[in-house]
Order: sequence, then structure tokens, then C-alpha cells
Amino acid sequence: MEITGDIQIEDLVNLCPPSVALLRKFGIRCIQCGEPLWGTLATAAEEKGITDLGPILEALHRECSDREAGGEGQESAQEDPVVYKVAKPGTIGDGEDDPS
Repeated sequence: MEITGDIQIEDLVNLCPPSVALLRKFGIRCIQCGEPLWGTLATAAEEKGITDLGPILEALHRECSDREAGGEGQESAQEDPVVYKVAKPGTIGDGEDDPS
């Protein structure tokens, strides 16, 4: 997988889901309301004042190459996805969704 500053955030997230957490460590939030942000990695970095993509690209290559090679990252791809429920207005704290 070729990851450059020109990769679309949506494509990066689809190709390498752990990139979301990795980018967050660099101050780049690439998921909003459960959907990838639009634009390129370079644009997202620039909006955060990051001018040198080198460290970010190196980290992404390590993480995503590891997944492709069947490394440690592979296991997380097989875990069940996290599902978030959105509460209806006025229902928070009423005990309806209380699992106990």
C-alpha cells in the first residue's frame, strides 16, 4: 500500500483502520461523527500546523505494512467492531437503555 500526503483520509481509514488512532497521536482527528473527514492527509496535517509529514508517514507505513504482512495489527482487524447507540432526545437517564 502506498501512503503519501495525497491519500484521501477516507481511503486511508478504509485501508488501515488503526490509522485513526495513530493520526490522533499526532493531533489529527480524521473521524467525525463516525465518518472519515474529507480531504487529503496533507491537508488535514496542514490544518493542524504540521508541515513535515515525514514522521507521520513513517508511522503509518510501519503500522499499515505490519497489518499487510500479517503482523500484530492483523488481530485487531478481526475483532468485533464497536457499535455506538444514539439516544433519543429526552431518554438519557430514564433507565430504558440500562442493561442491568
